[in-house]
Amino acid sequence: MNTSHYMLGSIAQALEYIQSELREDRAPSLGDVARASGISPYHFHRVFKLLTGETCAQVVQRLRLAKSTAALQDPSISVTQAAMAAGYGSSQAYAKALRRELADSASAMRADPERLASAIRTLSEPDDEREAAARTARIQICSLDPLDVLLIKTEDKYPDLAETYGKLFEAAGGPQNVRAALGLPQNDMELCEEEGFGFDAAVVLSDPKNLDCITIQGGLHLLVRHIGPDHGLNDTLNAIYGFALGKPGIAFRDLPNVYHYIDDPEEVVETECRTDIYVPIDVSQGFVG
Repeated sequence: MNTSHYMLGSIAQALEYIQSELREDRAPSLGDVARASGISPYHFHRVFKLLTGETCAQVVQRLRLAKSTAALQDPSISVTQAAMAAGYGSSQAYAKALRRELADSASAMRADPERLASAIRTLSEPDDEREAAARTARIQICSLDPLDVLLIKTEDKYPDLAETYGKLFEAAGGPQNVRAALGLPQNDMELCEEEGFGFDAAVVLSDPKNLDCITIQGGLHLLVRHIGPDHGLNDTLNAIYGFALGKPGIAFRDLPNVYHYIDDPEEVVETECRTDIYVPIDVSQGFVG
């Protein structure tokens, strides 16, 4: 079975869950939606966006607008009532969202039934331009051994890498005791502006001594090398996920991705810095390489 076909079923479950749980006073959390889909939270956000062209937050916003705009068809319901029923705190917030999404206003749409019906259709289903396309890259499947690492966790923001790894190198007793510098994003960096971003910085030690290390699981991974600055990592990751979604027999494991920072940005120019990206997977008998 094609992985993307399987994932589409999971994403359909996620969309149904969002619609069923969307309330006047709340929306389902990203974690709840991921659990409803059955896709690992480590990978859900990126898979969701690749297959729908939208983030969960954008879908919630669009469905809120669809609900409130559909209510405008009833002349007995005021614009404020329609806005509040869909979870907007005020008619002003609703008006701002309409301008941003449709470049239109509630009063203008209500005065033109065809215009209103068109807006409801637009908001109810994402249009073709929102569908994301995966890019190809030099991707291979490899096996990693388990790694014992010294780790610093960061939540709700992307860490200052120089400062964070400086602390790790100091705890390790100096760079001569570090075999590799790793990064373990706990979710998608785009979540910085939505529901928080978690990132673990880690180093593999030549001699763990008596330091408090944790073990990163090994096993099969998709591997691709990113060359360039950190802000280009998302594009490279999208290429990996696009590759996996188009291959029969590949499933994402419930583990974080691993970044292996090969070059020191203080010694190598940013455009030439190499980062190996590992995405943990399982491969079934149906896999075709």
